[in-house]
Amino acid sequence: MNSTAILFLLLLSLFGNGPLVPAWSPDHQILATTKVSERFVTPEGPNYTLLLNGCVVYPKPKKARWFSAYKNQHTFLTELHWSPDNQSVAFFEKVYDWEYSDPYNRDFEGSVSNKRYYVAIVSRTGKAVGYPVVRAPKNPHIDWRSPARLAFSGRIFDLQTDPPESID
Repeated sequence: MNSTAILFLLLLSLFGNGPLVPAWSPDHQILATTKVSERFVTPEGPNYTLLLNGCVVYPKPKKARWFSAYKNQHTFLTELHWSPDNQSVAFFEKVYDWEYSDPYNRDFEGSVSNKRYYVAIVSRTGKAVGYPVVRAPKNPHIDWRSPARLAFSGRIFDLQTDPPESID
């Protein structure tokens, strides 16, 4: 990637492209940024996407359509954290379904269902896996201990002995 493209991605991420601070991979080859979906935001939170070097990798893009109900809305609750081997980005997220009370979507009234939390780990190729978490801690924090171990709010996850489940 040339320096102009890198500067463009950095400026795009700093000025309105995403709600979270961009994160360079440790080798400075990949810039992880986030973006809020322009098609839908609920009172429960915005629908985020993860981009690597400007390409959406998680969740996989869906065709934009207007519905009274939306499944699998993603709200990222921590900053992005690269693994020390440059292979994965980890973050804590809430995933939920949203349904409008008014079938014509004239107001923001609605309800949340199927709320769940994950320590999400997305590889450079876009494969997403994660560890389910029963409830969100007050101050969630992620810290990679090695390429195969990460700490989340006092809990250690070992990706080799206790592999995460697919969340694509």
